[in-house]
This record gives sequence, C-alpha cells and structure tokens, in this order.
Amino acid sequence: MISMSTNTFSQMLETRPARLPRAMEQSRAKIAGVCEGLGFRFQIDPLLLRVIFFVSAFTGIGPLLYITLWWLMPRYPLDVSPAQALMQYPKSGRQRTQLRLGAWAGLFFLALGWLSALVIIPFFAITAVVVTGIVWWLLFLRTPEQPAELDAELRSQASIPAHRRRWPWVTAASVLAVGAIGGAVLFSSPLMESNYTKVEDPKELQAEYTTDFGSMNLDLQDLKPLQKPQTVEVRSRYGNAGVILPDTAYRLECQEDAAGCNDSVHQGKGALLTIKLSAGRFGEAWTE
Repeated sequence: MISMSTNTFSQMLETRPARLPRAMEQSRAKIAGVCEGLGFRFQIDPLLLRVIFFVSAFTGIGPLLYITLWWLMPRYPLDVSPAQALMQYPKSGRQRTQLRLGAWAGLFFLALGWLSALVIIPFFAITAVVVTGIVWWLLFLRTPEQPAELDAELRSQASIPAHRRRWPWVTAASVLAVGAIGGAVLFSSPLMESNYTKVEDPKELQAEYTTDFGSMNLDLQDLKPLQKPQTVEVRSRYGNAGVILPDTAYRLECQEDAAGCNDSVHQGKGALLTIKLSAGRFGEAWTE
C-alpha cells in the first residue's frame, strides 16, 4: 500500500502542470500562466480556476496559494520549477538566468507569507493546503496521462518565450497594493486589538495575563487587599504591556525586555502582590 502511494505521488510530480506564459502565441494567460497551465494539463476550463482563485482571495489565502503554485510549477518549456532550482540546479545556462532570482525571492516571500497566514488565519491556511492536495490527487486520477505537448522530449526542443516587458510603475503599484492590504488585514485583525482587564476581587486575579500580539493592559487600581501573597505576570510578545498599580502592598519586577519600566515596592494593606511586567519586541512597558 505504501509503495503504491509512493509510486502515485512520483507520477503526480513527473506529470505536474507547467505554467503557460502570456508570451506564448496560443496562451491566454492573464498573469503568470498558472490557471492556463492547470487547465491545459487536466483538461478543464481555466476560467473556472480563475473564479476559484478570485473567490478564495476574499479569505486572504488566494493570492498566497497562487504564488505558491507559480513557485512549484515550471515555466513551459522548462522542466525545472523555481522551487526545484534550489535543490536541483539546472545545467542549462538559459534556465539558470530565469530561475535563480525566482527561486530565492519565492522562498523568502512564501516562507513569510505562510508563517503569517498560520498565525492570522490558521483555519484557511491549513484548509487550503489540504484541499489543494486532495484536488490535485483527484484530477490526476481523472487524467493521469499528460497532453503530448508536455512530453519532455518536445519541451527540450521548444524555444523559451521571452518575458513580456512590464511597465515599472505597474510592478511598483502591485507591490505597494499587496503590502497595504496585508498591513491593513494584520492591524485590523483581532490579534492586534488592545486587551484590557480590570480586577477588583483578589479571588479573580489570575497568574498570567499574556497575549501574542496587540497590547495587554491590567487595571488594579481598585484591587482589594490580598489575604495571601500572589504573583501575577503581565506580558505581550509583540506589543505594549502595562499595569495600573493598586494601593495595596505590591512589588513590581520589570523583566529584561520591559523597556521604560522601573522596579518598585509599595507598602500598603494586605499580603504582598508580586507583579512581573514584560513587553515584547516592538513594544514598551508602562505603569501608572
């Protein structure tokens, strides 16, 4: 059973689609030829694929998935994709020139993109990967044989179409647009919201108040005297962290990464409350 699945996976890789660039005479590609190549390989309408990518863009995963496929699919008639160029460096000089930049740029962008997606939209990110793998497998079972035009011998004899020249301002505008959208999604997501908690009853006091992104603010100004010593940690990994200090007895311990915070001790009523304050990267610690 294992050998059969391994053999199937090897065949899927050997007969994977190739991107059909816009520069090809018979290609109707709109961007990078991903949908056109998928449609040609599996004999389905590329328009349907474009609609799927358009709809998935609203989940935030569509563009990232499209770029991933671009990185994994070779550009016809080449037989090496940008991803393969990192491990299987092409022998042909004409392939080296076209794959070197795309290989490393794609690796950096996709690593950053998928890590961000797993943090911000983990459900859509994991679902997209699983669904894409299943659909690829089903399409392969439906059409295991690739079209004759994708045969390795014919591809080796075909000339590489030149990249179409794009206006510099189009590329610059695209990069700025993607960056603006990504930044807007990140900073408007719940991960970046301010977390505010007010505690008056010592029984409700928790041992930790932490967050990964955004700010963590703990209000203890109306806290009643403690019956026994307690320790509480206030921390944000990548944001600000602050505490409104109580009138009861407390000791403030500023951790090494708590910039703007100074250790202090207050003699008040009740048992001692130890407050450990820590602000993460790109953040500051504050008290009042």
